[in-house]
Amino acid sequence: MSLAAALVAGSAAAQTVNRVEIGEIADGYTFYNRPGATLELHNRELGECVKWTRWPGQLDPYRPQGTGPSAALRGLMFGLIWSGPIAGLAAVPVENCMIVRGWRVVRVPEADGKILSEAPLQTLVEQLSGEVGTARPNGTIVRQWGNEALHPGAYHTASRPRAPGPQMLSVRLLSATSPEPLPTFPFPEQPRLDRQWPKVATKPDAAATAPAGSGIIVVHVTGISMSNGTGVTFMRVGTDPEDHPSYRDNAPELAGAHIGILSAKREGNWFLLAVPPGTWRFAASGFVDYCLGSPGFDVNAGEVVYAGSFSLAGPDLTPDLAVEPAAAWLGGDAGSRVRPAVYRNGLRGSCHDIRVHYALEFPGAPFEPGYTWGSASLH
Repeated sequence: MSLAAALVAGSAAAQTVNRVEIGEIADGYTFYNRPGATLELHNRELGECVKWTRWPGQLDPYRPQGTGPSAALRGLMFGLIWSGPIAGLAAVPVENCMIVRGWRVVRVPEADGKILSEAPLQTLVEQLSGEVGTARPNGTIVRQWGNEALHPGAYHTASRPRAPGPQMLSVRLLSATSPEPLPTFPFPEQPRLDRQWPKVATKPDAAATAPAGSGIIVVHVTGISMSNGTGVTFMRVGTDPEDHPSYRDNAPELAGAHIGILSAKREGNWFLLAVPPGTWRFAASGFVDYCLGSPGFDVNAGEVVYAGSFSLAGPDLTPDLAVEPAAAWLGGDAGSRVRPAVYRNGLRGSCHDIRVHYALEFPGAPFEPGYTWGSASLH
């Protein structure tokens, strides 16, 4: 019996398992699948996810360094980032990137997976080339996009995610293409911000003394705790996900509505953020970075924009945009001018750090033109 036949005989039709874990890769022998995809598309997008989520100073994950026995692993991505003590941390952003792009994680039976992990690369390619694009893969679908980050109390982020090693069969599929070496990603220097910009959130009366030409973002956050996080972070969008506008204009591109847990109020805390005009996306909350796609809104010079009231304790991160409480808190001229943010989903950012990377969508908000990930990948 051929290996492909054994997979068919040993597995029932693919079924979905409801497991909400975004801080750890799926266990077992797995590969990525997306209906209608080709092996070439699989390899290209997996390679892009590796490139986009690399850390500063990280070695080329495709090629182990040095000579001798390690040279036998040349071309196998798990030779570096998929093995060792930090392998799980490095692997999670790659898998989450693939899931956000519409790929599903399929687990094959243990015995069949072991054969595939040890088979020659060409044999692996022959056996799985058709599986990566079929609508009904031979295995169990254990992860797929579900906008899990919208519900902060219903997902987990493992404290020490497992290392996949050779069980991640898609890594071996990618290695068969002999990908080009990745360029070194250096540690970036911090921009020198103009001192006119406040470094922290300020009180409502600071709206009148905000830097000339700035806009105001008002935020309300409840559920602040050690487990839920100390607030939310907004990030200014550049010309592309890797662009950092603060290096050009010396104005901030991060605006945090954070507070110590001892100062968190049961009724929630208010924050006023003076920011340069531009598009600001909801970049992070708790321990998750939404660099793979998140909701954002425009702030023009002189505007007062209410980003909403967020509950970090759940059950839903969708903001309450009723402006009356914000107007009452602000008072005066700023309170009379405040307007609700107009969100659109699908604004991306840089993912070059050691965090849990994922995407977040607010239900009902339109997608940024050209964004085809997350829920948009399902249509």
